Order: sequence, then C-alpha cells, then structure tokens
Amino acid sequence: MLPLAFAGCAGTNPGAAFGDVNRTVAARTGESLVWLPDGATNQAAAQITTRLLQTNLTAQSAVTIALLNNCSLQAEFEEIGISQAELAQAARLQNPVIFGDWRFPNQPPSLADIQYTAAGNFLDLLTQPARKAIAARNLEQTKLETAVIGMNTEGLSKAINKLVPGYMAMGQNGMGDMGEMGMPVPTNSLPMVGGQGQFDYITMGGMFTLLKVRDEIPPNNTDPGWYQNPPGTVSDVAPDSDLIRDGITT
Repeated sequence: MLPLAFAGCAGTNPGAAFGDVNRTVAARTGESLVWLPDGATNQAAAQITTRLLQTNLTAQSAVTIALLNNCSLQAEFEEIGISQAELAQAARLQNPVIFGDWRFPNQPPSLADIQYTAAGNFLDLLTQPARKAIAARNLEQTKLETAVIGMNTEGLSKAINKLVPGYMAMGQNGMGDMGEMGMPVPTNSLPMVGGQGQFDYITMGGMFTLLKVRDEIPPNNTDPGWYQNPPGTVSDVAPDSDLIRDGITT
C-alpha cells in the first residue's frame, strides 16, 4: 500500500508574486507599479490620467502617466499571471480513477460481493516535486525579468551567465530588446521579434505584420520606400520654450 500525502497546492492568484515585483521596483525607483487586469482598474487608471493631464505636468506625474498607460509593461505583468498559473498546475496531481462493481449471487449464500478499485498515475506522483521546483524557478525568473525592465542589465546578465550559461535578461525595454539581441533561432525559422520601421525598431506582442500604404506604386512594382510625412506632422522632442509656455517643468 502507498501512503497518500496531501500538501498545500499553489494558487492561481498572482497577487503575491506581483507584490514582490512591486516592492523591488519601488525600492529602486520610488515608484509603485499598477497592474490593470480588468475593466474596473483600467477605468480607474484612465481617471487618474485625466486628472493629472489637467494639471501642470511634473517629472513625477509624467512617470505616473507613463506607468499607467504603458501597454508593453502591462503585457509583462500578464507573464507573472501565466507563470503563477503554471506553478499551480504543476502542484496538482491528475485525478484518480475509481471503479466499483457489485455482484449478487443467484443462490445461497446471498451476500453481495462488492469491490472498489482506485487507480492513479504513479509517474505523475513521482515527478510532481520536480515539476513544482521547475515551475517555481520559472516564476522567480519571470519576477526578476519584470522587475529589471528599464534597468541596465548588462552587468547582471554577465554575473548570471557565470552560473547559467546562455542566460539572457529581458532587457531595459522588455520584449522590445529581443529583436536587437541577435538571439539564435532554429534553422528554417522566423524569429517573432518585430521589424525595422521608418523611425525605429517596431516591437510586437504576437504575430507581426508590417503593412505599407502608398499613394503611388512605381511601374516596376519596386518598393518606393517609407512614406514621407508632411512637415510638422511628426512628433519630436519639445524645445524648452514650448515646455515653459505650457507650464511643464522638468
């Protein structure tokens, strides 16, 4: 007979893991992170942004607005939820299968013959500790990579590479850095990283398609190059005079 041990299972709520990331970032930058996982929190963030935009912008309020409206950062927070769910899944065993049968004799003795059988995946039980350990390490790595977004990770990556050869930190801009890292990919594969745009590298959060729209196509159907924006229609760094005029302090 095999004794069955019931241990506490990891939950799917990523609140504790996100709290660890938030404390790390707050200690380093003095700013708290806000995760917007649903419509209610998105609406609250929009109200805060609207209120701040109605005042004279400061460096502090600009950072707050950027953190609340950075879609890439919110996507990185979702990775914490995915890793937490994977940990919860790894901590669970497959459901056992229970069989039962009742046999009633048609002659004395008339006692019923009742049998029950329970079958489970023994290999699943043996590998559960390893699965939990791997998922827990993956969650810690996700928390680390999320916490160092915006931070120069060159020195950190070199230190970790001494212990884990080939390790690559997420980078200062999250997944946006992956396209410029030159990470090798399997033969006959296309890296899902993004593409070069007119002004800078364009990152992506899934399947990536770059669509060019042109007024006229050359007769030989060659690429006419990037669209030439009319003067004054492309955003640029505001000069100090414009900042002073709009009451923005830096």
